[in-house]
Amino acid sequence: MRAKYKTSDLEIDVFLDSTEVPIRFGISLIQGDEIPSDFDMAARAAADKARAAELDDLTDTFSTFLENMETRGFACVRTPVSGATLEIRLDLDTGRTESITTPFEGALPPSDELMARVFHLARESISSALQSDPVKLQQALDDDDIEAFSNGLRSFAIPDEGKREQVLRLSLRVLQGEDWPKQHYLHIASCAASIARHAREYASVRSFVRLALENGSVDELERSLLQLELANSYAAEERFESAIDIYRSLMELKIDIDWENAAWIRHGLGVCLIKTGKATEGLSLLREAGNIRSEEGASGQPWKTLGTAASVVEHLHLREAVALHDEISRGLEPTTAPEEVRLRAYSLLSAARILSTELGNYEQAMKYLSQLNALDPFTTFHEDGDAQASALMLESLCHKTLGDNETAEQLLDRRREFLEARPHLMSAQVEKLLGTEPQETLVGLEKAVQRVSFLKGVQELELSGPVMMVDKVELMIDALDVSKDRDSPALKALLLEFAGVKLLQSGHDGRALSFFLRAVAAHPASIDRRVRLASQLHNMNRLSEAIEVGSSIAEDDPDSHIGFFIAGSAAYRAAEYNVAEHLLKRASALAPEKDDLRKLLEKAQKENTNSILKGVTPPLVIGREPPPTNHPAFIKYLREFSVRGRLNSEAFWQSHKKGKLVQNPENMARALFVQDLMATCRSASIYKETILPGGRIDLIVNILGKEFVVEIKMCGGGYSKSYAEGGFEQLREYLRFRNETRGYLLVFDARAKQESEHSLQDVLELGDGLAAFCTQVDIRGKK
Repeated sequence: MRAKYKTSDLEIDVFLDSTEVPIRFGISLIQGDEIPSDFDMAARAAADKARAAELDDLTDTFSTFLENMETRGFACVRTPVSGATLEIRLDLDTGRTESITTPFEGALPPSDELMARVFHLARESISSALQSDPVKLQQALDDDDIEAFSNGLRSFAIPDEGKREQVLRLSLRVLQGEDWPKQHYLHIASCAASIARHAREYASVRSFVRLALENGSVDELERSLLQLELANSYAAEERFESAIDIYRSLMELKIDIDWENAAWIRHGLGVCLIKTGKATEGLSLLREAGNIRSEEGASGQPWKTLGTAASVVEHLHLREAVALHDEISRGLEPTTAPEEVRLRAYSLLSAARILSTELGNYEQAMKYLSQLNALDPFTTFHEDGDAQASALMLESLCHKTLGDNETAEQLLDRRREFLEARPHLMSAQVEKLLGTEPQETLVGLEKAVQRVSFLKGVQELELSGPVMMVDKVELMIDALDVSKDRDSPALKALLLEFAGVKLLQSGHDGRALSFFLRAVAAHPASIDRRVRLASQLHNMNRLSEAIEVGSSIAEDDPDSHIGFFIAGSAAYRAAEYNVAEHLLKRASALAPEKDDLRKLLEKAQKENTNSILKGVTPPLVIGREPPPTNHPAFIKYLREFSVRGRLNSEAFWQSHKKGKLVQNPENMARALFVQDLMATCRSASIYKETILPGGRIDLIVNILGKEFVVEIKMCGGGYSKSYAEGGFEQLREYLRFRNETRGYLLVFDARAKQESEHSLQDVLELGDGLAAFCTQVDIRGKK
């Protein structure tokens, strides 16, 4: 515990040292030539009085000491042991935030993990306060108060999909209704387009922009700004030709556009041109945009815009990207402003990353890393933890490659300590998934490159809309599958979960769930990942599935309360109070200290008692057919589907008489199977997956994180038996590729003779412990 006494030329630090008995009060001179004798005497007398009080609490002892000092004329300011001021910077246009922690003078900063939680809550609060309220907008509409509606509609993002849909629907209703005053009409259209843009719903953006453009009262300047929004939406979807045409037409306008939008026109056009291979013209336009911003005094310009140029150019010309990062770092070298130091640091780090992991020039990379170390830049902004971890990994990689193993190992030790204190970072999660053992020393070169490249890919995903993000995720997953590295499943799971979280944040709950399911399937050993899946099912009111996953967690980890708690909580919400009571009792016995669990158990017991008194208590089982999450259950489902499929056999025939099936009958078969599965098992997620250069497997069926590989074939009606049996070989190759042992062949059989020697094998051993299980669906129908 510390306190400080300050004058204009003197600073004295007073502290309580509790490491010795009796406790000791210490005094040290921070600023000045000597401690004044009167202060020294007063401090000793105050210390004697504090000791004499014999207080049990050390804080009280120190407070008594400070009070005695103050009575002697010395006002000491108490310095906390730990604490910080928290600053969140909000971009009013995009709604994005940056957060800064500044420790109190003389105090230790709070832990990064604590700060992560605090900043998350703060961001959520700010976001909630800035969002449009659909209830208030509806009230304004009911009151026919367009001014209140316009004032209540704000352009900030609305992560909740339901609320966002309400706001956009109400906005559309207003815009398609009466003729409103021009300023309100344009404001509503612009805000609605902005809300849709934040959610990356670019088709909706264009709908609102076109509504505004169709309003004849917009002048030429307003029309140009709406056209800019239109171009930006096309660019975001990588529909570059459409975007470039609009940007060029805006460049040719002979009207005065404010400097910010003039810069954005050049910025957008420059990025599109670079991405379509016209790097020289594109880079020139981005420089022009940066110079416009710089002339108007925008912070960090033109270097921020050049940073965008470097990131885009990197995909085409690595050395040109390094040159741009070098230009940025040299241009910002004299600066001391935190934001500009940070910008310079990211350019140095990016140059070092490209040179080492992409170009293999480790000596040159070390020069940039040395400049980076001199800055110590990644301690101001809370979001920079992963950058610091990447810098340590890159530096270790370079030292090892250049033969300095000892320094490389020391840097890895520092990185491990850094990540252990910050488990919320993506880098820490990657390390945890990769299962790095404490005794492991130097990380292999390929492994280090993989980690840095993986994190860079994840950072790029942050800037993508849902459609592009999903495409990029699939490409990254394909690369991980092809690498066949032992760590690929863990990285694949992390990537899928990351995509799920981002889709969830943008309001795409259904798509997010399919990614959470795939993440569990990719790395089923992870209890934490299954817990997050169960929690998501619970939040989406998919209660039967939440009970199922929670129960499976409890079965695999019976010493933890969490599986019982999730399943019990879902059962309570589903009004299955007897099941809830049974599960919550198990959870409470494992975690008796948790008050929320105890209170929910009491509620379940009360509701269960009321049910018993009313005579409506069901037996202690979950009254439903469990989803087919294991091999026997899935085989049973396929057998039952074959019966239902037979009832739809007529849909496959164009002409029985001619023995002719409909065009693309396998598409019909696939659609029928998917429709049946989704109707029978709501928890199923179905997707195709690219495999070897030979093509695709038909379907991957994911049921609560358990995956089943299904190949669909036709037989008869022009399709031979050998064609159908070719599905066995496809399954063999795919199972080997995925390191799985079972596959399922679903054959829709239109042959007149299907029995005895004409039948297909129910089970075929494929070698190396692999097996395929065949189910035939009789679609002969009536002739």
